[in-house]
Amino acid sequence: MRFRLRFIVIVVLALLFFGAPSLIRFYTDWLWFGEVGYQQVFTTIVRSQASLFTITFVIAVVWLVFNLRLAQDMEKALKDAGFTQTHLLITRGRGRAQLFTRPARAQGLGADVFVSIHHNDVQDQYKQKWEHNGGTYEYSDQFSGHSLFISRENARFADSLLFGRLLGLELKSRGLVYTRHHLENVRGERRQLLDADAGVYRYDRLVVLMYNKAPAVLVEAGIIVNRADEITLEQAERRAIFAEALVGAAQQYCGIQQARQRQAARKRK
Repeated sequence: MRFRLRFIVIVVLALLFFGAPSLIRFYTDWLWFGEVGYQQVFTTIVRSQASLFTITFVIAVVWLVFNLRLAQDMEKALKDAGFTQTHLLITRGRGRAQLFTRPARAQGLGADVFVSIHHNDVQDQYKQKWEHNGGTYEYSDQFSGHSLFISRENARFADSLLFGRLLGLELKSRGLVYTRHHLENVRGERRQLLDADAGVYRYDRLVVLMYNKAPAVLVEAGIIVNRADEITLEQAERRAIFAEALVGAAQQYCGIQQARQRQAARKRK
């Protein structure tokens, strides 16, 4: 029996509040969405299906443009690698209630792995003020790097940890380093590092992880308030690294699940 890996791509559009400078940036980004065919992103669910696999990502767009661009690159890389059945689920809303729609939709699609894509922030005590182009912005250059989270309350914790480890090692092999600020002894952090080699943290109470029936990993691709990270995250080369790493992890995960199925079949004989 061949293992069929099903991921889900979900873009969640959080309602953001913008000041006047941000409205200009938002309008520019909106034009970009139009150029790539995503101006209906606030109201549309786009689903692309083919015959062999279902690729399912969950992309929570807190930083809208960064995450959607990364999602597009991941979607293409997975399709090119043979995961030719892809779902790009676009939802909208705000507050805690809309968080529950993500794992629910993933379950409805029969996802085998759930990957939630975000960009990271830091606690307020690490932020400073920065005057730039006539505006005042918060930033923190103290920490840099990506993060991976899983929940022990997920029904498939062991497989969540497996996929997180595979993804973390793929990123590491490509020269990326995970951030360690989640180990800081401050409120909101103090996360348990489950895999120090791959950079997988424990975060039990995240809704998209704990209420998922499928193995689930939350990925924070970088620290958006780090000024160097923000520039790097804009680059197509960095997005390609994440896309390639995800494909590599998915291929390895499929191989492991196939081997488990073969072993189970032999035991039944």
